[in-house]
Amino acid sequence: MAKYICFQSTEEDTYLVGTQGKNEREYTTLLQAKAYPSPNFNRQGIKDTDLHIFHPAHLSRLMVDTALVNLKDPGVLADMHRLWGYHNIISSAKRQRLEAEKRETQAEANLLIVERCLASSAVHTCLQQYLLATRPPSPPTFLIPTHDYQVPHIFATQGPPDIKEGEDSLECHAVLGK
Repeated sequence: MAKYICFQSTEEDTYLVGTQGKNEREYTTLLQAKAYPSPNFNRQGIKDTDLHIFHPAHLSRLMVDTALVNLKDPGVLADMHRLWGYHNIISSAKRQRLEAEKRETQAEANLLIVERCLASSAVHTCLQQYLLATRPPSPPTFLIPTHDYQVPHIFATQGPPDIKEGEDSLECHAVLGK
C-alpha cells in the first residue's frame, strides 16, 4: 500500500502511480473501471455492449460526460479517456491514409502527363543515336570484402581404394569397416 498516490495520463492511458515517500520507488498500474457484478449482455433493457453514446462525435456527448463525472469513479473516467484516445488514433490514421492515397493518385496522374510529354517529344528516338555512338563503360569489377570474410577450411582425406575386376574385395571392406 502506497502512502502517496497520483494519476498520470498519456494520450490514451491513465495510470495510478504510488510511492512510499520522496526519492522512493514508484509503482505504476493501469487505472481501469471496476467490474459491475452483473452487466446486461443479453437480458431485456439497455445492453451494456451498446457503447455508441460514448463515441467522441456523439450528439449527447456533453450530457454523457456530465453523467460520467457524477458517477465519481476515476476508473470509468480513465476508461473513457482511453476509449476517446483510441478513437482519435483511429480517425487520425484514417485521415492520414486518405491524404496519402490522394497524394499517390495525384502523383500517378502527374506521372502520366510527364510520360505523355516525353513520348510526344520523341526523346527516346533522339537519344538513340547518341547512345549507339557512346562506348559502354568497362564491366564492373566485384571485390570480395576483406573484413569478416573467410573462406571456410575444407579438410579432405584419401578415399577408399579402387577395386579392379578380379581382385578380392575383402581388403576394401577392411578399409571401409564393413
